[in-house]
Amino acid sequence: MSWIDRMTAEATRGSARQAVRIAWREVNRAVRIDDREMLVAARAVALSLAVNADARTAMEATQLRMFCDACLNSPDGLRSPTAFARLIDRRP
Repeated sequence: MSWIDRMTAEATRGSARQAVRIAWREVNRAVRIDDREMLVAARAVALSLAVNADARTAMEATQLRMFCDACLNSPDGLRSPTAFARLIDRRP
């Protein structure tokens, strides 16, 4: 069962908060492995969860969507630069 299937199952059972938790876990994994497709999918799911959830869960889903947007729009990609890359990229 994929993470999207697990999230959908939780959301249909009325546990949108658990669905958002699953999404955050998978988004963190997507950032670690540099998987843009997973971020796009999580962003879409976060949009739907924000519409169909209580206020607190909607806020968490909105934060998840904003995080996905920030990662997808980052010019440096999903991973932060290493210490060495930051050191050699110093500008006077």
